[in-house]
Formats: sequence, C-alpha cells, structure tokens
Amino acid sequence: MPEDLIPPNRQGLSRPGQHCSPHLRETSVQNPSSSLPDDEASRLNDEMLNDEILNESDDVEYSDEDLSEEFDELAREPLQLASTRSPELYANSLSNAVIAAKIADDLRGQDIVVLDMTHLTSIVDFFVIVTGNSRRQMHAIADEVNRKLKHEDGNRRFSIEGYRTEGNWILTDYGDVVLHVFTSEGRLLYNLEQLWADAKRIDWKGLLGSGAVNAGALNSGTTGQGAANTGTQNAEPG
Repeated sequence: MPEDLIPPNRQGLSRPGQHCSPHLRETSVQNPSSSLPDDEASRLNDEMLNDEILNESDDVEYSDEDLSEEFDELAREPLQLASTRSPELYANSLSNAVIAAKIADDLRGQDIVVLDMTHLTSIVDFFVIVTGNSRRQMHAIADEVNRKLKHEDGNRRFSIEGYRTEGNWILTDYGDVVLHVFTSEGRLLYNLEQLWADAKRIDWKGLLGSGAVNAGALNSGTTGQGAANTGTQNAEPG
C-alpha cells in the first residue's frame, strides 16, 4: 500500500503486536550513569541505544509454532471492528490482493483463496492464501509478489516471516494484504480458512475477468521473473 494510503492503525507498525521497546522509550529520559562524568555517561548511553537498535529488526523471523500461536490468540480475542474503509482504500487493497492471487496462480500455486477481512478485524483488509508444492515454488511466489507490490507499485512491506527457515509457512505482511504461502501439510495444520470462517471469499478470478479490479499493471513476464528469483534459496527478498 502506498505510504499516503496506510490506515492510521498500521502506520509505524512493522507487524501486528510489535511495539517500541520500553528501554528505547525510557533511555532518553533516564540517565543510569548520572554519577559519572558527562562524557562517560554520554558514551554509555550511546552504547545502550546502539545495542538496542542492533537487536531490533523490521523482518523478525518466527517459527511455525510462533505464527500458529499468534493467529490462535488473535482468533480468540474479541473482534476488532474497523471503521468503514473509504472506497479508495478498499479498492486499492482489493487490487493488491487480486494481483497477489494472480501472481500465485501464474506461478502454479494451488487452491488460491482471497478472504475479505474488513468486517472482522482492523488489522488487515485481505488474506491471500496459497499452497506451494515445494520450498522453491513458495519462495518464487513470495519473491514475485514482493517485486510487484513493493518495488513496482510502491507498497510498504511491514514484515516477512518464515522465509529463511525450512518451515511450512511463509507470511508476508503488506499492511492491507497479508500473503500466506503454505506447504500442503502446513495449510491443513493451521487451516486459516476455518479459523476465519466468517470472512467473505472474494471471486478474484471473476473480478479479473470482468475488469472490476485494475490488475492491468501485471507484466507478461511474471512467471519468468519469479522462476529466476528461485536461484538463491533463503535469500530474503528486499
């Protein structure tokens, strides 16, 4: 999603539930070395800040168990109903979701489902869920969606999880759209469609065919580009 279209509840967040470290918030107002000379105290404070920043990452890796627990926890919480999206925001989010689904389809992803989450939670607008037949194919789908949504269309990627592991789930969060690429076993295990059974399923192929969604920016070289990106395994897309 372009920066100027990011909903207020997503601005400044790299992933749901991630917050600024209390240490970073407090260091600026607390001097743990107030009894030391000014130069020495300043040096120690700078080291503390640098250590904290080095431990922060926009793309933190989580195990499949962590991801499963997070989504189970989210599903158990009271639903966070978002305020109605503007037509512009909704249309932009829907277009991104359909583009991601189309790319996954071009790269032979299986059982592609697009879920409309707008009436269930304020965290995300759409889930795109797809099954890959191998880690190589899963990486290709994640890479190509990232190239299109982030690098070509200027959407912000908040996080990517599971890419550098040998797990069965790669999750990429673009704020309005979250792409879930599973192995067949992982999809059955986590069963997001059942977990979010109240979400409306979008007929993304019908929208493409009717021209209701502007996905015309997809270039004809999608499959070739995606296949080329698979040469470097576990090298997280930029």
